[in-house]
Amino acid sequence: MRGPVQATFTTGVTPDRHGVVADGWYLRDVGDVRVGTTAASVVAGEKIKVEQIPAEVGAEITLDQVLMVGEGESVKVGAPVVAGAKVTAKVIAQGRHPKVNIFKMRRRKHYQKHQGHRQNFTEIEITGITG
Repeated sequence: MRGPVQATFTTGVTPDRHGVVADGWYLRDVGDVRVGTTAASVVAGEKIKVEQIPAEVGAEITLDQVLMVGEGESVKVGAPVVAGAKVTAKVIAQGRHPKVNIFKMRRRKHYQKHQGHRQNFTEIEITGITG
């Protein structure tokens, strides 16, 4: 579970988990990373589940497809990626999501099809954001 950012401000505004306050300012180093075919918004120290990455548990990996990085006024947005930016992460676990049951049926036609699917995932912990 991702918890709220623990910080106190003179304005009395509590930021969300990415350090964003109501006016859109980033108070923590944030990065948007492309992992496989999806994008994930990450903060250093956060654990996330992403598409399966071929890496051993405990290995350090580098994600170089960074779409956005920065904090405060120094937010850089890439077109499509930020040059020189990277996110380092540590592989915590390899696993599979819960089973999704698929049931197809045509009424009055004597047709029923049962199928299941379990998607593989890699759980990573973000160790650093540079760029």
